[in-house]
Amino acid sequence: YTAFEEGYNLVSGSRVKLLGTDIGSVTDVLLTTGNKVKVQVKVLAEYASRIRANSVATVESPTVIGSEYINIRPGTSKAAVIPPEGLIPTKEKKKFTEYLEQYEIGAKLEHIGKILEDLALITDQLKDPKGPFFGTFSNLQQITGTVEAGEGSLGRLIKSDELYEHMDTFVATLQETADYLVRAGVNIEKGSEHLEKATREGPEMVDKTQELLDRLLKVQVILEKVMTEVPEISAQAREGMQEVNRILDSVKENFLIRPNLPPPPDSETHGLEIRGGQN
Repeated sequence: YTAFEEGYNLVSGSRVKLLGTDIGSVTDVLLTTGNKVKVQVKVLAEYASRIRANSVATVESPTVIGSEYINIRPGTSKAAVIPPEGLIPTKEKKKFTEYLEQYEIGAKLEHIGKILEDLALITDQLKDPKGPFFGTFSNLQQITGTVEAGEGSLGRLIKSDELYEHMDTFVATLQETADYLVRAGVNIEKGSEHLEKATREGPEMVDKTQELLDRLLKVQVILEKVMTEVPEISAQAREGMQEVNRILDSVKENFLIRPNLPPPPDSETHGLEIRGGQN
């Protein structure tokens, strides 16, 4: 059995638990001559050996008040087992006021009361026609009316058609610029295609031009040899040489050919000018 300072709403049939697990029930609740409340309990035999001399029984409930039960905390294995009809040590259940102190409910209620007072004050200010709320609302109405009438800087800005005309002009300019950029992009793309094609065909053109130059140089050598052997045709050959030189100079000046030409050979004197001069 156990003994408490008060009954804590315990009745016959109230649950008895060991570490929160049901192991028995209350069989009787009596008042003793010493003004104590004696609570008779019955537990399952398989758990009786766990209730020892240093076990502690307390009255607990799922909520602060209601559905109370006895919860027993088992003792250590070195303590003696409490025999049948023996007294289980107890600890009194906390009173409601102790819960209030533990959770500082009083301070929280006081804080809630202060919040309610502040809300009441704000409500009174909202109801007052001369209060800050109605004053701000009046100022807002005045500003709105000024804007609607086209007065003040903001009103003139909103009501004036000049702003919208400038916006239309600005949008049109943006559209024109965008169209120009699109056209420029197309032209750039076409130019890139032509440049890419020229780049691909450049090496082949250089090879063909180099081959032509080689042939012209061979012709020049032959002509110089002929002129040394046949003086009477030197005048006609000189004109042919000059034409060949003009063609060579023109080809060499081409920007695609010039970087790919080999260095010129050392000039040789064949006596062409002397012979021509004699003729």
